[in-house]
Amino acid sequence: VPSNAGLISRVRAAAQVSIENKDANHNSMSVDFERKDAEWSELLNPLHYATSVYVLQLIDSFIQPATEFIRNDKDQELYDQLVLDASLFRQGLIESGGFDAVLRFYLRVKSYSGEKSVLGMENCCVLRILKACLYGRSITSSIGFDMSVTPTIIDNLGQTVIKSIDNVPLLLENLTRAIVMDKQISANAITDSLLIIQCLLVSDSEKTQIFATLPNRLTENFIVNLLLRESHNDCNGSCVESRQIRETTEGLVMRIPDLSQLAMPWLTRALENLSINKRSTDNFFSVLQQMVTNTKECDDNLSKGQLQVLSENVCKKLVSFCDKDSSNSVNTASGVLCGCLKLLKSIIEISETNYLESGVKILLSKYESLPWSLSHPRDLSPGTAILVDLMGVIFDKFLSDSVTSSLSSAICSDSMSRQIAFEVLNCCAKLCEYGEGYVSLCSHIGKLLSHATPTLRHKWGRENIGLDDAGTASTLGNVKYSGLKNQGCTCYMNSVLQQLFMMPELRKSLSDATLPVDLRTTSTSSKVKGSELVCKEIALQWESGIFFNAKVIAFNETTSTHTLRYLPVSVSDCNVNKFALEASISDLAEEFVLSEGRPGKETGVYKIISSMQDDERNVKGKFNRHEESDDEAAYRRLLEEVQRTFVHLDKGSRGRVFDPKTLVEASGCLKLEFDIWQQNDASEYAMKLLDKLEIPLKKWSPNAFKFLEHTFRLKQTKQKLCKECGLKTNREENLMNIDCQIRGKSDIHEALSTMCEVEYMEGDNKVFCDNCKKNCDTVLRTAISALPDMLILSLKRFDLDYNTFETVKLNSRCEFGQKLNMKRYTLEGLEAMENMEDSGRTLNGDDDPLNILPDEDYEYRLAGVLVHHGVAQGGHYYSFIRDRTQSSEKDDQWYRFDDDEVTPFNPSNIEVECFGGKIKKETKWPNGQVNTVETDQLANALMLFYEKVKPSNFSHGGSNDEEMQELSEENGNDIEMITGSEHFQDDVCRSNSMHRSHSFLFQNDFQDFMQRLLNLFLTEISTFQDADLTSSSLVSQYLAILNVCTSLFFDILLHNVDRKSLEEWCYTLCQAFRKSVKGSVIFVSELARRTHFVADNWLQTFSVDCPEPQSREAAMAVFASAIESALHSEKESFLLNSWTQEWEEELVAWENHVSNLRHPLPIRPKTQQNNNTSSVGEIVSCICSLLDFSPRFWRFSPQLCFLLINLGIIDNEKVRTCIRAALAAAQVPARLICTILRDKSHPVLRAAMPGASLSAEVVEQTTKVESSTHLLPLNTNSVGMNSGLNVLGPASGSPTPSDHSKAIEALAVLIGIRNMSPSCLTLEPSQTRGGPTTDLTQSTKYALGTIFEEFSTERGSMSQKDIIRYMQVCKGAAITQQKLSNILNKYGSGPNCLTFEGFLDYYRDVSQTSEVEFRADLHALGFRPDLSRCPEDLRIYNEASEKVYFDEIERVVNDVVALAKNDDIIPMGNLTKLGLNSLHLYHTALFSESSHLAKYLMALAVNVIN
Repeated sequence: VPSNAGLISRVRAAAQVSIENKDANHNSMSVDFERKDAEWSELLNPLHYATSVYVLQLIDSFIQPATEFIRNDKDQELYDQLVLDASLFRQGLIESGGFDAVLRFYLRVKSYSGEKSVLGMENCCVLRILKACLYGRSITSSIGFDMSVTPTIIDNLGQTVIKSIDNVPLLLENLTRAIVMDKQISANAITDSLLIIQCLLVSDSEKTQIFATLPNRLTENFIVNLLLRESHNDCNGSCVESRQIRETTEGLVMRIPDLSQLAMPWLTRALENLSINKRSTDNFFSVLQQMVTNTKECDDNLSKGQLQVLSENVCKKLVSFCDKDSSNSVNTASGVLCGCLKLLKSIIEISETNYLESGVKILLSKYESLPWSLSHPRDLSPGTAILVDLMGVIFDKFLSDSVTSSLSSAICSDSMSRQIAFEVLNCCAKLCEYGEGYVSLCSHIGKLLSHATPTLRHKWGRENIGLDDAGTASTLGNVKYSGLKNQGCTCYMNSVLQQLFMMPELRKSLSDATLPVDLRTTSTSSKVKGSELVCKEIALQWESGIFFNAKVIAFNETTSTHTLRYLPVSVSDCNVNKFALEASISDLAEEFVLSEGRPGKETGVYKIISSMQDDERNVKGKFNRHEESDDEAAYRRLLEEVQRTFVHLDKGSRGRVFDPKTLVEASGCLKLEFDIWQQNDASEYAMKLLDKLEIPLKKWSPNAFKFLEHTFRLKQTKQKLCKECGLKTNREENLMNIDCQIRGKSDIHEALSTMCEVEYMEGDNKVFCDNCKKNCDTVLRTAISALPDMLILSLKRFDLDYNTFETVKLNSRCEFGQKLNMKRYTLEGLEAMENMEDSGRTLNGDDDPLNILPDEDYEYRLAGVLVHHGVAQGGHYYSFIRDRTQSSEKDDQWYRFDDDEVTPFNPSNIEVECFGGKIKKETKWPNGQVNTVETDQLANALMLFYEKVKPSNFSHGGSNDEEMQELSEENGNDIEMITGSEHFQDDVCRSNSMHRSHSFLFQNDFQDFMQRLLNLFLTEISTFQDADLTSSSLVSQYLAILNVCTSLFFDILLHNVDRKSLEEWCYTLCQAFRKSVKGSVIFVSELARRTHFVADNWLQTFSVDCPEPQSREAAMAVFASAIESALHSEKESFLLNSWTQEWEEELVAWENHVSNLRHPLPIRPKTQQNNNTSSVGEIVSCICSLLDFSPRFWRFSPQLCFLLINLGIIDNEKVRTCIRAALAAAQVPARLICTILRDKSHPVLRAAMPGASLSAEVVEQTTKVESSTHLLPLNTNSVGMNSGLNVLGPASGSPTPSDHSKAIEALAVLIGIRNMSPSCLTLEPSQTRGGPTTDLTQSTKYALGTIFEEFSTERGSMSQKDIIRYMQVCKGAAITQQKLSNILNKYGSGPNCLTFEGFLDYYRDVSQTSEVEFRADLHALGFRPDLSRCPEDLRIYNEASEKVYFDEIERVVNDVVALAKNDDIIPMGNLTKLGLNSLHLYHTALFSESSHLAKYLMALAVNVIN
């Protein structure tokens, strides 16, 4: 607010504006102003700089008054006067020469050196005045919130001002220099300057050239600096002021075409020097992108040359990310990486690949990436080769750098940068000629899939794969440490292990501890590898602890997997033919990595049976002096598992959560108070772990043993002092920790003082003195005689309540500091205090007897806190740990280790998180009343880890170390030793590569990209016919996309069940196969080829191995769609018919030998030619094989029956007949009957299919118990993982009739009734405010609507008589009056009628209580399982002019006869007929979920047999 009245008068006089005689209707243009040049020159005199700046402030306040502070209804008159005064003052300033004077003052020669603060005020005022003179009140504010400042139209007075400026170059230079040179200039001033410059340049194109050629690259620095501007306190580039300046600068550049073209080389040079950590780069790259797009319309060579340089600089900048330190997180989501990728995409889109050639070479050279074009199957044009090579670099290094390297990570580490990188890939592939880009991309994605597939074959679900809800572990991000997986109740173990791991020297010592090579757990696999095991018998250990024998069949060099078959387990079953039993109990072949095993099955430990005795003799001869006891072997394995855990945590890729399950198992030897899988005391576990680790370390790695002892071992001395003779007797005790009693103690010093309390033994309690030879008064005290480098204090929070004799937890407050001086608790400290007392000196001031002891030898610093949250009976453990590694960014960096989550922690919160005590909780009631309750803080410290500030020197020993020499001589010098780091190095590299592959493949961004590729296939394929595709050059592109998407679906996505994603992929793939017969033929051929393998056999994998029913069902749906589409091919249809004929001939030959009951039915005809085999026939043969083994996985068999149902209900009659004939010839119906009846099957059927007819008892005896976490536990009340062995495996237990429902439906469909597959009656439950609700499907509502209309005498409602008649028909009995009243009361619109909505509500409730009853009602009214309805003449007949319903048996027979006429019944073989003659079949069907099928099946069987 102006305060100098004299200057105010002079300024207003010079402008010839008076506050009097103005009204709102005053027209400023009618005022004549005189020139006052002399007055203005005197007011704005550079010689009186301070006064001149004050005058500028006065002018600014008059021309732009702060009206926003007085704008309200009461002061409207004042507001109008200020606005009018500003308008008059503006005109007076301009016409009286004031504007020219301001300009002259501003354009004087001045220097910014050392005058930033003074010139800053001048610049702000002048810029505001210039802006106001140009625009008037059309712009009153400079700073907005969500967009750039856009100038409005300049009025006539502003146009006059522009024309009056005679030294535009100097003005532009001063405006630019002010921004570039004054680093403290305000954001408002910058915005004002941008508006003024834009106003000047828009008015005259010549001025743009002047602006661009300002000296010393002023304009270049001006544009670049403002496009990249960040304020000093702008931590993430989101400051409103800075963002608005950047956006306004972008508007300035892009609104002036000449400036846009001139600025391109400036920004290109700036890009070269741009830091990759720069945050606010969106506008910078946006301008460059628009410039690149505009160059497409320019034909001049200059623009194209600039584009060439820009392309090179973009690639050079992308190269700089190669050197980015992975430990320092870079926010690339809105930074340089995303900008470069977007800019690269823009360059690609202008379709000028020549611009990219040199840049792509730079990328290939720096990243040492093999060009994709060299491995392409066909020769590529130069332009296409460049794009393909660029795709290779982006994909291999920026997206999926996990296949070739186990230690590096992909550059695009956030979702936004990955999305843009995938857009670059798609853009490149789209511009390649003849679809070669998509072919190359799909080829390399296929290689990535083949690399990851073996590691996923036996892992199902996010937990087993190692993913969290976001796709990767939660530690991924700014934290450089990985977490540990909790096995259920093992947080006590994880918290201790993480404390030990974060001790760098201890971690290295334990990891480098040596053990004999031959005693390592995986020593067998290290001695005998690969193909050497083929044809040998081995014994494999399962997680149950039992060894099972198997014979190795083959070895795959590529995947390092062995194929084996478990040997039959002998059983006692007198009722089973011996030959049939031996043939039936053999297992399917298995393929996996022997040293790793499979989750829930093998542990990875195995022995070679043929050489076990030799090995034992060799080992005994070699280690005859070092035989291990069982306990020693257990402790050695414990050490080995600790090494494995530490090496994986240390060398594993960031973000990979390690699963220490084997360490948990090995910890069983510690004999904790509770089972190792249940919660235990973390302090107990820590002490027993360190104690038992000493045993193998002392024997095999003495240096590591000494270091462990040196780190933790403290000596506690119990001292006895005779008061008569002064004899001191010391007894030392070695400890690993100090137990601190905290009951009634306020801090850790009080707890430690309790340990050192002096006890006086007098009177009857005198103690015998060895010197005095009598009982004397004695002083007993305890002190620490030797301190360790790592001091562990265990707070005794778990105590016994002597009233209840139960363990309770003490949540009382116990304080501890960041530093701890142990001087007063040591023996030296006590003796120093004692010496002072003996000398008679008194303690005063700073005269502390402990000062004679150096503090550095007793000073400790807090390094970790282990916290327990909960009560004595249960809770959770986690740790706070200070990072002590040299690479730590700061000395006081703490982390919270909470199992698999590792997050930064602020140590200032230790008091709140760890001290314990009382906390106050406030509860606010709806009436406003606040209730405060004081409760215990359940989270408090249990263990404290203090690190010595000055560690004592540790010597690793040498030849003069007698103890080490003795140990070395004892163990022998001829033993081959290996450290844990060396032993587990390959395992870590493999795990890192596997983790990165899985993380990439399961990323939503990658899956979305693949989904877009598949949708592209669907979009393009719909425009072609298969005949066109045969000759089209794009066929390879589309088939490559379909092939890689199919592999992704079966090998990757189905292992991680995400229902929504699964349904989308399943639907899209089914659509793709239905639209492309050629693609279906290729897929079916590949599916058939895979049936000859083990692990690669998709049909076997999703029938036998996969435990997820949703995944199995999705796989079967895709199989059925592909087979249906493939059979539209004339060739495949012909081959399948030929295969069917061969099967029929094979069956005749087999029946000639069936009398001796020793020849099982083959699964494929022997006469088929390999060169001309039907792919669908091979698949049917595999189905036959799986059905023969189905008793071994009967819980998984419904999905295999689901595949058969889908094949039997194909709409196309020709295709349906073809596939049903093949299934009938292969005796699939007979095999289904065997799987249903098992040992109750006809003897001929049991002889033909011994595996399918195996009894439940034999299966139970020969089944190996699994302990997979994805299987259902038998005992749901068990706690922890110790109950994991009691599970429902795929073959455990005996199937009930309901378990055979799908098999019965499949049998009915294959015999000849297509309508037997039940439709869903309800939709998936939806969540509402009142809870989950279930609705009926549309087809169900339509069926119920038909019924409602039939029984309603009045339109829209059913009366009581209608309801009674309806219940009589569907229930077969009259409804009681009470039940009728209940229905009407709950669902009726009144006491006498039921509306259709009430009818639907009734059946909604019935569907929730009994779906069987629901289906029975529909069945009674003639609805088939698929909700189709048999014709009325088959349900109703007329008798005496009345409609009478056939009884159920009559209606079913009528329906079956009619269906048989419409759908030809395929001739069934004798085996099927024998099965259909079995009463047990119909008995099972009657009590299954598809009970109505029993009647249909019996009626159909009569028709088939006859």
